[in-house]
Amino acid sequence: MFGPAFPRRLGLATANAFDTLAPAVVRRMVAAAALFVGAMALGPAQNVVAQVPGGTSYGTGCGGAGGAPTLAISPPMRPGFTSTLSMQHLPTNQPGVLMFGDSRTNYFGIPLPLPLAGLGLPGCELLISPQSSISFFTGNGQPSWSFGVPLTPVLASHPIYLQAMFSDPAVGIGFSRGYDSRFTPMPTPTTMKSSITQFGITFQFAQPVPAGQFVNGDWFVVGPATLVGMTPPTTLLNGRALHGAMINPSASTRQQGYDGAMYGPGNEGEYIPALNVALNLSASNPRLLQPNQCLIKTISNTDPTYLPQLQTCAVLTVLAETPPNGSFRPPYAGNDHQVRYDEQLLDLSRLATLAPASGIPDVNLLLPKLERPWLDHAPGWTSRYMHPVLNMPDYGRDFTSLYNEAALLCNSNLPLTERRALAIKLVQIGIDCWGNISNGCRWEGTGGHGSGRKLPILFAGALLRDADMLSVGQQFLSQRFLNGTSTAFFGEDCQTFYVAQTGSTINWGYGGYVASDIGTPEYGFAHVNWPSNDHKVWLQDSYRRCCTANAWVGGIVVVRAMGLVSAWNHPALFDYMDRYMATEPSGWTRGWSGWCERMWDLHRASL
Repeated sequence: MFGPAFPRRLGLATANAFDTLAPAVVRRMVAAAALFVGAMALGPAQNVVAQVPGGTSYGTGCGGAGGAPTLAISPPMRPGFTSTLSMQHLPTNQPGVLMFGDSRTNYFGIPLPLPLAGLGLPGCELLISPQSSISFFTGNGQPSWSFGVPLTPVLASHPIYLQAMFSDPAVGIGFSRGYDSRFTPMPTPTTMKSSITQFGITFQFAQPVPAGQFVNGDWFVVGPATLVGMTPPTTLLNGRALHGAMINPSASTRQQGYDGAMYGPGNEGEYIPALNVALNLSASNPRLLQPNQCLIKTISNTDPTYLPQLQTCAVLTVLAETPPNGSFRPPYAGNDHQVRYDEQLLDLSRLATLAPASGIPDVNLLLPKLERPWLDHAPGWTSRYMHPVLNMPDYGRDFTSLYNEAALLCNSNLPLTERRALAIKLVQIGIDCWGNISNGCRWEGTGGHGSGRKLPILFAGALLRDADMLSVGQQFLSQRFLNGTSTAFFGEDCQTFYVAQTGSTINWGYGGYVASDIGTPEYGFAHVNWPSNDHKVWLQDSYRRCCTANAWVGGIVVVRAMGLVSAWNHPALFDYMDRYMATEPSGWTRGWSGWCERMWDLHRASL
């Protein structure tokens, strides 16, 4: 077993080498691990949180029964709360040791993983740096323990890595897979609030409730909470309902409770009064807000010079308990509003440090454009009517270019503090886009609409190391099949394709393509759904030049710089952009953001 002699077996002179070789931060980590071990015996802490995975497994493990031996912690380890450690696929009724460490890459200068065949353990690997341990008994092969994590800053935000070693009658000694986990930050500071005001919107409660703010500035309350008023209240203007609100909006339908004129004339039936939770709200007719609910309150736009029906919105999330400090707001759409991410999870090493081209945008001018929620849970191009005037641009080209420019700034060599501030805003937008697509939203490419949602998801997935978000390119493929059916999710993918033979015709007989065009990366106004609108002639479709690729350019540089091309999983887009940028003359049709165009010219050859 791993005892005082184990470091010597790995080549260290003494078991106390740690005391002289480890820096102070590592010693603090060992102290944290020791507290964690002690917490195993403390019993329940003050609260139990929702079941969200508290880490990720890695490595293969060896020995065991019925599969690779694994560990799991759920929910994440939060100071002051209770978690459960469970093990699977262990042999029954055997002694074992659960090991803790601060690294999965290095053990006193020895690279990890470390094959243990030389110690008579073929197929086994040491996957962590074991610096503390606790004995256990495998019992039925699926042991588990609930433990309270002490409410102390010593633990907050520290990473911790776990691996189990156990006796195995079949092979002698077995090892589990490694488990990459951490202690979350301390709880977010809260105050008791009778009302909350943000962006000109006020939420009023029957009695004070604990309230705090997510890292992006949006508010949460710890519920249940009794809501007695929201201002401005829902009113009628010439029969049009104004200033509505929704709870847990569906992202799979255009039906909404925000505004009676949403989507323009002829679409009044898409406003459903029953979805407007602001209707008739008062102290005598209150609404009980339950944990795991998200409330979106809007102010309607009555200025006809702006197309969208909404002026602004604010998002209030109701939680069962105070989230870790620095948490991102959960997605506003759907029925799952568990907190999963906080800023300590951001892996800013994923960002490139590209030298900026001339005319670099001012971060301080961009941040306010990303401050308010980007409300975008309606499928299709008519979602532009939902985009609040003060929160985001309404047109797909414009908010796509804005996001891509900000993401490209994050991948420049600006000071990390400035890039971090931008990244927080951009990741929140990505979390919301992921919530929308996961709950049924679709943004097929139609002219200048449909773009700008896929990069935010991949950007957030990369910085948060979230495998689900990073798999968006595999999960949501936009493509047209030979039988004429199609799937359409993201505008950029719906509008780019390779000219191909389709049965007895080329491109289903549309666009004027001939055999020599086969394999050419191409653009179509709405190719996946309507290839009849494809045109080989460069200038025939004005949307090719006015409203699509000129907004994509910055995002393509970001995807290449961050190594996300394979995750995007639509090669035609990248080949078409190379063709487009080589063909289109310099100017606004080549780059809606002139700086993004110059960044392409400066860096594309090396990416």
